[in-house]
Amino acid sequence: MSPPPKVGDYSKEFIQLFLTLLVALAISEYLSRRLISTHETLQKVSRDLPTKVATSLMIDWPKSGIMEINNLVSNFMETTDSLAAMFYEIQQINLSLEQQIDERTNELSNLMHEVNIILENAPIGIAKVVDRKIVWTNYKMGEIFNYSKNELEGQLTRKLYPSEEAFEKLAMEAYPLLLQGLVFDVERELVSKDGVQIQIRFIGKALDPTDMRKGTIWLLEDITIRKQEEAEKRAFEHQFQETQRLESLGVLAGGIAHDFNNLLAIIIGHCSLAVMNPEKFETNIAAITTVR
Repeated sequence: MSPPPKVGDYSKEFIQLFLTLLVALAISEYLSRRLISTHETLQKVSRDLPTKVATSLMIDWPKSGIMEINNLVSNFMETTDSLAAMFYEIQQINLSLEQQIDERTNELSNLMHEVNIILENAPIGIAKVVDRKIVWTNYKMGEIFNYSKNELEGQLTRKLYPSEEAFEKLAMEAYPLLLQGLVFDVERELVSKDGVQIQIRFIGKALDPTDMRKGTIWLLEDITIRKQEEAEKRAFEHQFQETQRLESLGVLAGGIAHDFNNLLAIIIGHCSLAVMNPEKFETNIAAITTVR
């Protein structure tokens, strides 16, 4: 039977155990600090990570002797690389879209410029009207009515009509068709700035028949000269027809006179023969003499 341990032996073991515990605590403290430090660094560098990737900032990734921490850092690095690749693709797509938008914008700008040239130099008047107010006209519109663009734009179309009755009559005729999306085409007499009456052909179309607040487009053609020419042509044709009728009557009268002269010549001839033999026609000699 072994002798019981001495008190000194317990003290030594306790001291050894205490020292071992202190070493373990120190190692744990060291490892904890390393772990916390790595975690804090990782948390710091990963903060606002998409912005850093988008701006191509260099990221100083932390390193650790702990495998799990290294694996976590590696995952963050792989995610960052994927984000960087995606951002690059998005940037390329954005650049392509911006180029396409710039090209389309330039094309649209050029097209609008061409359309504006066509509208402003069109040989007929063109106007956009909203609530019977002129909001835009081309130069020809002003030329027809002897107004400038500024004098027409913003004004009611009433100033172009000879009377309130004519103004309301056109609305009653036009708007039922415009509300159906149909084209309104009519000829009317309007008045220029100096009071001259002008024969105008209207052609109107609603931009959106379901919402007349968007306005209507009107084409106006000055047909005054054409109407005058048509009237002169009709007068000439009437005069020509009257002349032809008179000529026909003259020819007819000449033919009748010619035939009558032929008959008369025969009668006169027979009367002359009768006078030469008065004994046979003594009872009618007075009438025969009158005919001769």
